[in-house]
This record gives sequence, C-alpha cells and structure tokens, in this order.
Amino acid sequence: PTLAGTAACPPLAALTNESLCPDQVGLLMDCNDPELQVGDFCEGSGECGTDQDMDNCYQLFDVYVVLLTPLPSTPPTLAQTAFCPVLAKLRDDDPLCPENPSNLLPCDDPSHTIGDLCDGDGECGTDPDANNCDIYDIYVVRAFAP
Repeated sequence: PTLAGTAACPPLAALTNESLCPDQVGLLMDCNDPELQVGDFCEGSGECGTDQDMDNCYQLFDVYVVLLTPLPSTPPTLAQTAFCPVLAKLRDDDPLCPENPSNLLPCDDPSHTIGDLCDGDGECGTDPDANNCDIYDIYVVRAFAP
C-alpha cells in the first residue's frame, strides 16, 4: 500500500519485492523519523499508518520506502522535471543481476515501477562505467522523487 504523508510522516510505499529487503533491516529507522530522505527504507510499527503485521521482509519486518520529501519552495528547473527515479546501484555481481541485462530499459524511462532494474548509461546520475553486472551498469528503482 501507499500512504500519503502528513506533517509528521513522509509519504511511504510498502516494499513489494522481498529481494530488495536491506541486509541490516533490524537497524532501520522508524517511519516517522524526521531524518528520513527520499529512497530510504524504514520499519513500520504502526506509526504513520504503517501496518505492523505486514511482515514483508524476512517474514518478520514491516519495511516501507520513502517516496517524497516536501516540495521545494522554488519551481523545478527543466533538468529537474525529467523523469529520474531514486536509484540504488547493485553491488558488483549482485545475485539480482539479470541474465540478459541488454533487455533492460534506461533508468530515465517513465514506465518504471518501484523494484524495477534499469541500465544506467549516465542518465539520472548513473555511472556509465559501473560495470557491476558484467559489462552493464545496473540499478534498482527505489522510489520516485518530486
């Protein structure tokens, strides 16, 4: 589920792909922590409308991703209006590396959803020389920024 934000809580989305659960899930901040940023994971325990019984990571933890932070007070520039999701680079030879990464869409493709893998070639701040999945530069979509 997606949760709208309030003054005390950022907008959140439940993590739907267990393979993206962070390794240190027990150390996650609560979902109402004011230090959370776009793309951060948090552990829901009922605060901010989170479901403390969702158990979507390791059948024990209730993990959400922060979708948005408050909108900037100044209008975005043209460069900021291009579609660029919040991305996380896969580790070198990560088990999530796809068998055929040449079929992946570029990271700035607007059809992406949270959890999608994409091939970064410099768009959206990606490293075109990451070569983290053989010769490919693979990222996972973690959230969508304003």
